[in-house]
Amino acid sequence: MAIPRVSSVDTYSTYYHCRLTEVTSRHLSQSFPRLTTAQAALRHRGRTLPEAAPELGKLSEEQSRELSRKKFMHSFSSVQEDSVNHWQETENSGNMLASKLKGRLVNKLAKARAALGTQLPSIHKNPFAIEETRSDDAFTSERMVNVLKDSRFFKDLDAAVLETLPKHAKFLNVPNGAVLFRQGDPAKGCYIIVSGKVGFYAGGNSNTPRQPPTEMNETIPEAARRVHTYEGFSTFSKVSDYGQCVKKSGTGEVFGELALMDGGAVPRKATARCLDESELLFVSAEGFEEVKKYVKELEMQKREFLVSCLPGMKDVKKVGGHSSGNCFHQERHQQGTLLLRQGVSEERVMYVVLSGSIQLFRHRGRGLGPGAVDVLATLETGQMFGTFGPELKMPFSAKVVTKNCEVLSARARDIEMLPESVVGQIMAQLSRDTAERLRKSCVFKGMGWQRQQRSSSGGAHTERDAAAELLAMNSRDLRRMALRQGPRA
Repeated sequence: MAIPRVSSVDTYSTYYHCRLTEVTSRHLSQSFPRLTTAQAALRHRGRTLPEAAPELGKLSEEQSRELSRKKFMHSFSSVQEDSVNHWQETENSGNMLASKLKGRLVNKLAKARAALGTQLPSIHKNPFAIEETRSDDAFTSERMVNVLKDSRFFKDLDAAVLETLPKHAKFLNVPNGAVLFRQGDPAKGCYIIVSGKVGFYAGGNSNTPRQPPTEMNETIPEAARRVHTYEGFSTFSKVSDYGQCVKKSGTGEVFGELALMDGGAVPRKATARCLDESELLFVSAEGFEEVKKYVKELEMQKREFLVSCLPGMKDVKKVGGHSSGNCFHQERHQQGTLLLRQGVSEERVMYVVLSGSIQLFRHRGRGLGPGAVDVLATLETGQMFGTFGPELKMPFSAKVVTKNCEVLSARARDIEMLPESVVGQIMAQLSRDTAERLRKSCVFKGMGWQRQQRSSSGGAHTERDAAAELLAMNSRDLRRMALRQGPRA
């Protein structure tokens, strides 16, 4: 039997009605005309409308026309229900036209997919893609500086040096399993772990890192597909042999810093692979080479400044293979910052004012409570102040009085690096300066020694002579005299 041909217009029209009915199939009772009670009863009993034809003669012409219209609508809704059932792959679908149309559309779709697959190569997404974030805004740059300050390798650098590093750094969002570099690769930079965990592997197959990456059109298992490491000197896959895990590092730790020390001449000693989704801060070796030049110039200027301010520094050129200026670190402070507190046992530290002003003051009352304040001195560029260790409580406080202030500080571990002869000369000057600053407030005004004192022979001494005698006394005699006089503040 010849199959009637269906035009494209009929095809699309049928498909449109079927799709429309499919969308509204959950509300078929509302989409199509409802049957009357009589029609529903006839359908329930298995009777058809033609069997009720003898009864049509008893109806008027208008009633006969209305009954014919309802019969037509019922037939049309049945056809649509059959089409919807067929497209939804429901059983008892007997619409031959819809079945043929569905077969043709499926065949055309299969041919289109086959043709498309032969023209375009297969696309494989890199599961280890790393997202980079550079310091394009002030917030990112400030966050980079804070991360560098918290790391053990960069925290000793001066503030001016740390502010130049963000333009050579970037944040990395690294997925789990990604490899940053492999053992034997040249050094390209160092990393700071902001969050996550990184494992280090040594040994394994030394030939696999040098294999080329897998091309897109190669048909190999997905686990064996090779991709470049982040630094790009070698490749890896999910089944690569890295050797034995020798170490695991977490948040705040630094690795790969040899690239910064030796300019990338030392190859990688191990493979670095992320063991979790991690965020890293990468600092390139090329950028740090420029920073090292800036550091050398800054250290030279710092040493010349310290030689002009501190005794004995002229004879010290290097300490532990580095410039003597490395013992003093540059700090920036804002107005109102207290560097030293009266009545507190501070650690051993020395400050040299680089810019701005520092005010030394003392409360007359006990501790830091309210009371009269004596300003001992206002220090400018080149002047020094500090503490003598935790054994002695601070007799005064030091506060920044300008909007911004820069100082060079050397703490206990830094002072120990200097030769003892130099430390002795610096501490002697610090003692003289401290005694002179406390003389008027604590000795003469506080204890009443500004009045003339008479010797055992009855001779009179001037105030200057009394001060000279006090400065010449040792600590034991000063303590006895202070206990005998008693505080008058």
